[in-house]
Amino acid sequence: MPRGSCGCSACLGWPRRKNLDVLLEAFARVREQVPEATLEVAGEGPLRSQLEDRARTLGVAEAVRFVGFADPIEAMGRADVLAQLSAWENLSYTLLDAAAVGLPVVATEVGGNAEILPAGSLVSSPDPAVIARKLMTAEADPGLRRAGGMPRRCARASPRPMTRSGPLGLGGEHDEHDDGPARRLRLRLVRAHP
Repeated sequence: MPRGSCGCSACLGWPRRKNLDVLLEAFARVREQVPEATLEVAGEGPLRSQLEDRARTLGVAEAVRFVGFADPIEAMGRADVLAQLSAWENLSYTLLDAAAVGLPVVATEVGGNAEILPAGSLVSSPDPAVIARKLMTAEADPGLRRAGGMPRRCARASPRPMTRSGPLGLGGEHDEHDDGPARRLRLRLVRAHP
């Protein structure tokens, strides 16, 4: 990976349908390739202790931080890729917001996702191995970064920022001086301010 960060998304309250447990499994696979990778999960929900336990079981607890609430737009602005792993979704404002900031996306092929994402951005099922591979590929592909991973017609599809009732965004940071293969990957999950 020529640059060092990734992004993902989830939803207020961390319902099971957002597949954050699958994100943790995918992240564990990313760590196998990028040992310095970190995952920052923001927001709150009833699944927090289960997700923390899952991170420990997967051996990535030291690389995963649950940080509470943060500004999703700022995090998306620093991210290299966003993942939305919902088991079901209508038309996601998170994906439209990602398009608005030119952020590549990895998402499950549910609801309207196929209407706004190229086929290469979609996963047909929440398979951690496939998701990890797509996260690393989307992050490393400068064409996807430039195009935001979405058709140009969506570039201005979301005229509003995420709201407190809106989805969570996951963003990361990268070092502008990383020209060679980066050996770190930071994921940050954030939620709009209440």
